Amino acid sequence: MKLYLIIISVSLLFLSSCLEEKPDYEFMDQEVKGMINSEDWNYRAGVSRLKPGTTDTLAIGLYNRLLDNTCSYAISEIGVRFEIPDEVGVYRLRGGFSNRMGVTLYYSKTEFIALNGAIEIISIDKENSILEGRIDATYNNKNNINGYFTIGYCKD
Repeated sequence: MKLYLIIISVSLLFLSSCLEEKPDYEFMDQEVKGMINSEDWNYRAGVSRLKPGTTDTLAIGLYNRLLDNTCSYAISEIGVRFEIPDEVGVYRLRGGFSNRMGVTLYYSKTEFIALNGAIEIISIDKENSILEGRIDATYNNKNNINGYFTIGYCKD
């Protein structure tokens, strides 16, 4: 009887380790690029700053053109924007009514809200005003981005 219980226990442990949830994202080792509205999109610059009215949430924009100044607001026809906590960590994208976290991929006035993937803030250097991160965000096969980025961390 004891042998039978040991075999069942070991089998259950083995089975539970096989059922561990795999992440639904995979960060690629490249600068951020992908597709927005079925067009190739390549990251060139970005900016992060505190979301107005908050002390712990960053508003981040990634653009396919260079900025005049690291902390400039960019006007871009095609880009990426999202909000994220002002701290290092991995943040999974998700839908729902509460705690929703998405990435907006925009093309002119058309927006695609990616709810599949994740964002990782690797480091925030407030002294030198630099934020490093990576992102895997997917709306569908015609609207998705993946890769790493280094952007300005702006205090204004």
